[in-house]
Amino acid sequence: MFLVALSSLTLIHHSIKSYNFLILISEVGILGTFLARDFIFFFIFWEVVLIPMFFLIELWGGPRRSYAAMKFLIFTHVGSVIMLLGIFVGYIYVTRNFSFEAYYQLLPTAQEFIKAIFFITFFIAFAIKMPIPPFHTWLPDAHVEAPSPVSVILAALLLKMGGYGMLRIAYPITTDVANQYFIIIALLSAISAFYVSYIAMVQVDFKRMVAYSSITQMSLVLLAISIAFNVSNLVIYKLLFTAATFIMISHGFVVGSLFLLAGIIHEHAGTREINKLSALNILMPKFSLNLMLASLAEIGLPGTSGFIAELLLILGVVPFILVNNFYLLLTIFVLGALVVTTGYILHMLKRIAFGPKKEIVKIDGDATWLEILPPLIMVCISIILGIFPIIILYGFI
Repeated sequence: MFLVALSSLTLIHHSIKSYNFLILISEVGILGTFLARDFIFFFIFWEVVLIPMFFLIELWGGPRRSYAAMKFLIFTHVGSVIMLLGIFVGYIYVTRNFSFEAYYQLLPTAQEFIKAIFFITFFIAFAIKMPIPPFHTWLPDAHVEAPSPVSVILAALLLKMGGYGMLRIAYPITTDVANQYFIIIALLSAISAFYVSYIAMVQVDFKRMVAYSSITQMSLVLLAISIAFNVSNLVIYKLLFTAATFIMISHGFVVGSLFLLAGIIHEHAGTREINKLSALNILMPKFSLNLMLASLAEIGLPGTSGFIAELLLILGVVPFILVNNFYLLLTIFVLGALVVTTGYILHMLKRIAFGPKKEIVKIDGDATWLEILPPLIMVCISIILGIFPIIILYGFI
């Protein structure tokens, strides 16, 4: 959020006080969601985030901001209402208490029907927030129309609320029910990662392409979570749990950097269309260097956090591929998604940074140091985590 505020100094040009007020309100909601130990407080903070995000898109967004803001609000609020149903079902029929501890202790002993309702309602709410296809269509529109600092909040924090919910609530409380749907969820996650990477490959808007790459990464997170809670091997469980967490942390910094870079290029060139941009290594060297580092982190180059994240996931799946054809199928989809992602990110980098010089758009100079500092810090954090992953992994050993 500090880096979001810093980048907003150069990317937000009107109603600064109102903008900062809404940013701080969204931070309150996000912190409350991650810190709550009671489902009523959890739900309140979960909902609080929607209000400032709606206005941040509506008031500072692009040409189709009203459509994107309303779509974002409808999708996420419907998910919240469904989640509220699950909370009250658990309260009325089992716990008589809204604390997390009561749900952890009592709900696993409830009737299968009650547990199924609880898991399905929470899974849908968190899948919408992550988002997982077919609940993903609000995200590209929201990202494209939102100002770039707001896109960073969406990608680096709001999406992680869904992943956190899966790790913290849906799967641990009703693990047995979740495992009944393991094949469906794992296959959905793997196919989604592969399918969405192909959609990202054909995008002409740089920001929309990055938005779809976010969906690919979050699909891999759900795949890691679903496998982790389905295996009986404690070592593999810890490995995949760590993989899901590491992917989310890595994704936040890397994609956050790419979204800020999308905002910078729009400021200096007036467009984000990949086909209209080229030779920026000559015209915008500081921008191009940052773009190259962020792109390499996105494809998982060794020495970046993206490599560690993908490695942990693959190490968690590979032990099963020789004994179970289903895991072999999942691995094929995952590797296919990673290969396609590598292809379109490198193709984008070649066209934008190293392509032949065009006169289609006029560049008004390189990014200033104030503009380039927030995305550069994010990339540097990714490199630090890639070289010293123990900073995060220590908590899981």
